[in-house]
Amino acid sequence: MVGRSLPSTENKAGAAEALYNEMVALQARKSTQKLPQHLRDKLAAAVTYYKNHRHQMDYINYTEQHFPIGSGVTEAACKTLIKQRFVLPVCAGNNPVLLAS
Repeated sequence: MVGRSLPSTENKAGAAEALYNEMVALQARKSTQKLPQHLRDKLAAAVTYYKNHRHQMDYINYTEQHFPIGSGVTEAACKTLIKQRFVLPVCAGNNPVLLAS
């Protein structure tokens, strides 16, 4: 697995589960223990993330139900837009003011 690109979890049924299983198997290999600690830590963080969120990665089902699926970039852009639209810079007294538009 190291040195090759990982499969996308968005275009195949069960891809998130398969990726999780592959990462767990990689984590269990003795050869992985020879990797630098920061790489083992990143792998452990990825395994934990997938363990906690893989039930939310059923993209095939979600797109069939016409749910909007956005990337982190899309979500960040929306957050920025909402913040710019509805919250003015901190005014006197350090209170944010909501626009009434």
